[in-house]
Amino acid sequence: MSEERKQQQRDRYLRQQKHWRSREEEQQLDEVRKARRAERRRGGASRGGAARGAEHGEAFAPMRRQHAQLTPAPKATVVPNTAEARGVVVWLGRGRARVATADGEVTARLAAELAREQQTVVAVGDDVALHLLGAADAVVVAVGERRSELARTDPHDAGRRRVLAANVDVVVLVLTAGRLRTGLIDRLRMALADVDAELVVFVNKADLEHDAAALDAALLPYRAQGLQVFVGAALTGSGVEAFAERLRGRAVAVVGHSGVGKSTLLNRLDPELQRPTAEVREKDQRGRHTTTATSLRMLADGTRLIDTPGVRAFGLEESDALAAFPDIAELGAGCRFRDCAHDREPGCAVRAAVVDGGLAAERHVAYLRLRDAGG
Repeated sequence: MSEERKQQQRDRYLRQQKHWRSREEEQQLDEVRKARRAERRRGGASRGGAARGAEHGEAFAPMRRQHAQLTPAPKATVVPNTAEARGVVVWLGRGRARVATADGEVTARLAAELAREQQTVVAVGDDVALHLLGAADAVVVAVGERRSELARTDPHDAGRRRVLAANVDVVVLVLTAGRLRTGLIDRLRMALADVDAELVVFVNKADLEHDAAALDAALLPYRAQGLQVFVGAALTGSGVEAFAERLRGRAVAVVGHSGVGKSTLLNRLDPELQRPTAEVREKDQRGRHTTTATSLRMLADGTRLIDTPGVRAFGLEESDALAAFPDIAELGAGCRFRDCAHDREPGCAVRAAVVDGGLAAERHVAYLRLRDAGG
């Protein structure tokens, strides 16, 4: 190795160790540099490499000995979080959450990895851990394991899954007597097929004009399969008391299309928080959104009410539509082919039941519609 290369390595070493040198060492180094420059001016560059190396060795030896005696710099002190708390998410915003803890509600930031996947890995109803960094600063850092969840596909991105509510015991679907839309019952039954949560239906606005016979006929297949259906009127309170008793002490997520009276029903169940309500439009009888974000309220009797925004559609991940139609699945056991689609195949026991009157044609059409929609 050339002398120039050796000198470059020495200089680099000295630069790297500069923050360890004392004032005395700096002075010694300056003297060495001055001596080297003076040597070069005197033509000392013509000396043998061994002699120069010996000089430098003598110059640097005291510094090496002194460096070994230096006290190492203290390590940086990490200040721990002031406290750690646990609670339940009661509201979610962009990168933020409100968490109900034993000491009251706390507004907290979501850790970066959670903020990127909020409404998927963290949702209203989740049990979370948060670090309290100061009087007005907290961060949600972890999410507990869920026992159940109500989820659907993102309406703007079919490849993304959105969790409407976590850790629910009961999902309440609110429909209206005058405009019963049973398709949402089928979709929710499909969504909850592998979820440890029960579906309950509340048919609202029974105090308004409707065809009672047609309503009973439409609900009959669901009641026959054990689905619990309540019929009442949230505005007058009719039928609400028995319904409320059914939910007492449980975690309940309330869903439904806009205009079905979800907010009015929730106001009956939770009179302390009067949610805003709005009349349906006269032109098309469609509702207006009064709930814009999912939120959770803890009632004095232990009931947890999760209010969700009104849905126009409830997209589902690809699944077997038969999960929502146990009656058709039972009939399908008698089909000639094990993979019968219950559509045009010969020997289909389901289509035969429709012809014989054992299965309502509307029920069969609803199954085909949900199956062809791919969830």
